[in-house]
Amino acid sequence: MESNESNNIQRELEGKVALVTGAASGIGLAITKLLESRGALVVVEDINPDVNDVFKDNWRIIPFVGDVATEQAAKEVVDIATESFGKLDILS
Repeated sequence: MESNESNNIQRELEGKVALVTGAASGIGLAITKLLESRGALVVVEDINPDVNDVFKDNWRIIPFVGDVATEQAAKEVVDIATESFGKLDILS
């Protein structure tokens, strides 16, 4: 029974779409890894272009270089999430 619970927890975000800002390093990177490991599809944003390299080989994660403190970049990254995955469930 315990193994079943563990599997459910590990994939509890299956089908959810998340947007994580500041994802190239630190807390944003850790949150992204946790969300993806729990089954979420993730759009990651950072002003640091390294965000592209950090997530380049993971089809479940779409990187975006920009500054979501600006209205234009914020709109763009939300559009990427909704156009790529059809919705947006989690914002971090």
